[in-house]
Amino acid sequence: MGKNGTEEKLKKLWARQLLKLQLLLWKIMGFLVEMMNY
Repeated sequence: MGKNGTEEKLKKLWARQLLKLQLLLWKIMGFLVEMMNY
């Protein structure tokens, strides 16, 4: 059961990291689009 609990924690951690990464990608994409418009 202990191993399963650790896996759950890792999954939550990964989900959070992926969310941060996605937000960063969106910011970069928005920045690039603005640059191309100028």
